[in-house]
Amino acid sequence: MQSILPSRLLRLALVVDAAATGALAVLQLALPDALSRLLMLPRGLLLETGAFLVGYVILLVVMARSQRLWSWLVRTVVVGNVLWAVGCAALLAGPAQVAQLLTLEHQQFVAELRGDLLLRNHLWVPFGVLGAQGLHLTVGSLQLGP
Repeated sequence: MQSILPSRLLRLALVVDAAATGALAVLQLALPDALSRLLMLPRGLLLETGAFLVGYVILLVVMARSQRLWSWLVRTVVVGNVLWAVGCAALLAGPAQVAQLLTLEHQQFVAELRGDLLLRNHLWVPFGVLGAQGLHLTVGSLQLGP
């Protein structure tokens, strides 16, 4: 496995991420009823994600203190943060938009399983740009689509 020496910037980013995530975890675990009313989210969701965040904070602290890090783990943390932010933005947009987003994700997954990358008449597809002629997907130097 490929490992990297963490830079000061990476260590700082991990510590800041751990601090912010820890604060969120404490809020979710300490005030689930108030947050549930304020955010209109299920209490159970707040408690479960709060518990998950505690484990995530521990991982971040261990990573920040490590002399070497697996590159795949750093990438996983970055992707996880992006997905968490997208999920939060989707929840802010409203339940209908979340349902639409999940439906589009499912449709893309099914289309990829079939090998059909030309999804039509949808507004958003991750990692691609959807135009009138279908999906144009770019992965590295490989381009798929019209």
